Amino acid sequence: MRNKKRIWLIVCVIALLGAAVCGGILIGQKLKGQELESLYESVSETTPTVSTSAAIPALESTEESTDAPYVSPIDFDALHETSEDIYAWIEIPGTNINYPIVQDPDDNTFYLRRSPDGEDFTGGSIFTENYNSTDFTDPNTIIYGHCMRDGTMFAELHNFADADFISQYHEVIIYTPNQELHYDVFAAYPYSDQHLLFLYDFTDKKVFQSYLEGIFDVRDMHSQLRPEVALDADSKIITLSTCMQNDNTRRFLVQAVLTEQKS
Repeated sequence: MRNKKRIWLIVCVIALLGAAVCGGILIGQKLKGQELESLYESVSETTPTVSTSAAIPALESTEESTDAPYVSPIDFDALHETSEDIYAWIEIPGTNINYPIVQDPDDNTFYLRRSPDGEDFTGGSIFTENYNSTDFTDPNTIIYGHCMRDGTMFAELHNFADADFISQYHEVIIYTPNQELHYDVFAAYPYSDQHLLFLYDFTDKKVFQSYLEGIFDVRDMHSQLRPEVALDADSKIITLSTCMQNDNTRRFLVQAVLTEQKS
């Protein structure tokens, strides 16, 4: 009888220790998220947001009337103190998507479960793989982010499945130390977990043109398309990719085309 009580006591102690460890991890992750949020707020300046319901102009390179160099509203010097892998910043006005973009030069999975400073973090980072360049000159740049249950990271991408939402919040802005890139969202839809850069040679203009045309053939109740957005084989697009809730075999993609470049 005493042995049974002793075993039961040991089991209870182990259970309590396990609960304490799990609780500590959850608290640590929450504190890490708050720390990152404070960092992001400190290095990004709030700039007036242009109404995204207005038409976005055709692609053009904007030059100021003076010779003053472009000054990014993002403090990349401060970000580089956190990590040299931070090379850009993505913002979707009207949403909470407002994060640095990272790329590890060697390990494409490094930032899946790590914050931009390289520490363990379940929310991971917004990142690209080294199959893409970091200057956004590739025909299709794939940007990844987790769909977090608390609505952070790329969770709000799923809102683009709503017609009213995509018609209002279709501008994406990417900042780098030397330029500001404006994109117009033209498609949002579920897709398989197949790697787009392995499936298609986007450097082949015929392949790229065929791929773009195929997007507008998508028929899914959770998809939204904006065929009025101009696209051709010379376009530069970004594909924002996040997971589908409760389905690890599929992704939700939001795609946008470059329309304006300031440098």
